[in-house]
Amino acid sequence: MIALTIGLHTSGGFVFNTIYGYCLGRFSKNAGTASGLTGGGMYIASSTISYSMVNLFGIRTQTILGMANITGVVLVFILFIVFSKFRNIRLKEEASAADITMAS
Repeated sequence: MIALTIGLHTSGGFVFNTIYGYCLGRFSKNAGTASGLTGGGMYIASSTISYSMVNLFGIRTQTILGMANITGVVLVFILFIVFSKFRNIRLKEEASAADITMAS
């Protein structure tokens, strides 16, 4: 049970840090606002997802709790992969735009 909880919090930490770094890089002049919105948004999202999973699974045993944790880990991991792919696409677009600017 502890391994699943560690996995959930570790993967959540990766997603939060990735999103947080992206927001700070994108809105560096408004770092305080970006920080507040990112932290608040993650709090609201994690609360909503946790509440939904508790109602969806109806947790009454440790087995069901473990299944809910596994589902959470998988969902957070999928979100991390999707966000990373969008970030890589954006970085490639910025690099190609910089190459076009340098060529002009």
